[in-house]
Amino acid sequence: MSEEQSKVVENILNLTKHSNRFRVGDAVEWLDQGPAIIIAQCEILDPIPVEEYEVYAEDTDAWPKETGWLIKLLETGEKIEVHEETLQVVN
Repeated sequence: MSEEQSKVVENILNLTKHSNRFRVGDAVEWLDQGPAIIIAQCEILDPIPVEEYEVYAEDTDAWPKETGWLIKLLETGEKIEVHEETLQVVN
């Protein structure tokens, strides 16, 4: 298997991993932006140091990624892709 094929398989496996903590339809809070609903699981780009931007801009497949969540903020209707660790369950 080529390196490119390995990356594709790894990305598919990462997208199919389900969090034990959150599910589509869960009510959550995102940072201090109020209540939100989880719409879907997604792959999002990890933050990188500014100094590394040019490297990753030239090869976007190499950009570090992780599984995150697409949420809809209830107060504004805005849809945002967010990292799981920035979400809190609403009781």
